Amino acid sequence: MDVSPYPDRIVPNNGHEKELAERMLARLYNQRPAWLDAAYGWGDYRADMADEEILKRLLAPNLQRSA
Repeated sequence: MDVSPYPDRIVPNNGHEKELAERMLARLYNQRPAWLDAAYGWGDYRADMADEEILKRLLAPNLQRSA
């Protein structure tokens, strides 16, 4: 194969330029991670939650399992 079938860059489909522009890493990191709700049931998670609180909550189920 001499030529790659993939484009050199991602080109947005017509009408989706604004949606693609909003997919910045900063926005993705600041959004509430849905997997926390699904995996751990954290309905009160906030982006500014202290690391210590997050670690405490993650450790609790592991301690219960090991007991």
